[in-house]
Amino acid sequence: GVFQTEADGCLIDKLERRYEKPGVTYAKEVSRILQERCQECHRPGQTAPFSLLTYEDAARHARMIKEVVTQRRMPPWHADPRIGRFANDRRLSQDEIETLAAWVDAGKPKGEERDLPPPREFISGWRHGRPDLILTMPEEFEVPADGVLPYQRWTIDPGFTEDKWVRVAECLPGAPSVVHHLVVYILPPGKKQPFSADGTISILAGWAPGDMGTVCPPDTALRLPKGCQLQFELHYTPNGTATKDRSSVGIHFADKPPRFEYFTNSFANESIMLPPHDPHYRAEQIWRLRGDARIISMVPHMHWRGKSYRYEVIYPDGRREPLLSVPRWDFNWQNVYQLKEPLKLPKGAKLHAVAHWDNSANNPYNPDPSATVRFGLQTWEEMMVGWVAYVWERPETADEVARLTPDDPDLLFDRFDRNGDDVVTLDEVPAQLRPFMKMAKLPDPEKVSREQFKTMFESLKKQFRPRPSKKQTNGNHQP
Repeated sequence: GVFQTEADGCLIDKLERRYEKPGVTYAKEVSRILQERCQECHRPGQTAPFSLLTYEDAARHARMIKEVVTQRRMPPWHADPRIGRFANDRRLSQDEIETLAAWVDAGKPKGEERDLPPPREFISGWRHGRPDLILTMPEEFEVPADGVLPYQRWTIDPGFTEDKWVRVAECLPGAPSVVHHLVVYILPPGKKQPFSADGTISILAGWAPGDMGTVCPPDTALRLPKGCQLQFELHYTPNGTATKDRSSVGIHFADKPPRFEYFTNSFANESIMLPPHDPHYRAEQIWRLRGDARIISMVPHMHWRGKSYRYEVIYPDGRREPLLSVPRWDFNWQNVYQLKEPLKLPKGAKLHAVAHWDNSANNPYNPDPSATVRFGLQTWEEMMVGWVAYVWERPETADEVARLTPDDPDLLFDRFDRNGDDVVTLDEVPAQLRPFMKMAKLPDPEKVSREQFKTMFESLKKQFRPRPSKKQTNGNHQP
């Protein structure tokens, strides 16, 4: 049986502001706001817990609607409105908020049927209309009722015999109740993974509660190279009921090759280590642009202990400009923040991300405040990943960046220089690298410039370069 405890006390009434707008009805005003702002999620088969397609739906949830819109909890949007302007800003205007609240306070009048707008049409769950091509997981996957699952991956060959250009791509989970997230990566011919040395990642689209589709601005498209394969990566979270999933990705192709090619980078700090009971752990990371570029969108990512995330640009002259601030991170919503206008940045500019976590008992989402938490894939571990979508002004830059190697000292310096001040200090050097510095009899300076780091790197290479065997040495002298 279920044990229950009677709670003594009385109901707590909140003192609510009353709104007045004479003549407001569901048919004339409220239905149109709900269509435009809410029904994308609040309809059958989507992530929202109830539908708002009809008057009866809205009337049934009227008090909740007033509460969440006046408190600006819905629609979900977590960016500080004082920083940046975003094309997909979901916030309601003050007039829309007051209209909805006044309708509730007026007793939810329906109005005349003739004033209702035509129902909004949705196509099979796709937000951007019917795709030109739908690709689906090759098999159904059964998610057990409980337990922890590693990431599941499937690779498919779309059979492209020529380069394809993508205008819009979006993922559609087969069973949203158990799909934590879904990402479809692009594997170019001859490559087994989508990551490049500088953090560039070949990704078609993703899905998580929020908005992770790929939407290219005008004159821009994402390239699917001839002969590429697509890798579905799914993170499942069992919910108590065995469930079957078979997810898909939908692609809208561009009519012609674009002026700009769409790229994605993920500059991550994988050295994070949250101490037990720390309420305000801080970490940062940069990504230095190796050519003139335009920034299109940003996606911060953390897990349950995430607290805040901020992006700024550091220009080559040292000037700083804030781009995005998410002061109250909400793991339940993975938002893409699409700039209203792509931001032009010069070569040498750095994107700088700063994040905070709450690993204390004051965080209601914290599964274990006593744990030391490191970077990891599961939600009880943590992440600091700053996704950014961009284009290069010069097409040649993409090939120049692709030739970078993971042991490029310039690339390593940028990885260690997490705050973007052009020096690496001891606290920025990963702990696993310090023993090698000592073995190479290198000093522990308080800070290292980029040029000093390159010299140090070459010294390390000489110290630890494998010596050829005697047989190899003799062989090298043979005519």
